[in-house]
Amino acid sequence: MIRGIVLALAAAGAVAAAIAPATAALIVRYNEVYDPPAEEFEDCGLALQEDAIYRFTGQIKASTPKTAGEYFRLHEHFSRTFVITNTENAKWVRVEDAGVFREGPGTIIEWDNPPKGGPVVSYTTKSSGALTTVYNSDGQVLLRDRGSISEAFIFDTGGDGAPGGGEFLGGELVKASGHLPSFALDDDALCELLNTWIG
Repeated sequence: MIRGIVLALAAAGAVAAAIAPATAALIVRYNEVYDPPAEEFEDCGLALQEDAIYRFTGQIKASTPKTAGEYFRLHEHFSRTFVITNTENAKWVRVEDAGVFREGPGTIIEWDNPPKGGPVVSYTTKSSGALTTVYNSDGQVLLRDRGSISEAFIFDTGGDGAPGGGEFLGGELVKASGHLPSFALDDDALCELLNTWIG
């Protein structure tokens, strides 16, 4: 579960379609706060509730002829907070992140029968900053990741000439650097930590 949060933070803007070089015309600037409903689930042998709030400030720029006008790069500043509560004993931890997410230039690649019709582009992303910090209810730091994470994605743009609306066809971690202790832990170790914290 913590693993899922860590990777979600790393992929900060991957749910948005991309931008183009800094010289491209700006399409939109945005400043958004997203406060989704609380979610209850079971993980690591615990009954949990997650309360989250997301804050994003960024920009999307127009595509370029190199990607047939279909790839739109995102540059975003983000901060997010998750409060994870054990509903059986009311113990909780707070998981925070803050940093910068950038999508790199895209390249059109060959892809047989893309689900959205293509063109299909490959590109890399980089998230950097305080990517994960876990606090207990007394405000003490339990775990901290700080550094940068690079990932590679393949995206079917859908050929609509607009950001979003396509489909991700694949992705992988390229490089993680800095002080990132959670990346050395497998799911069992992360579950053991969570049970130590709020079990």
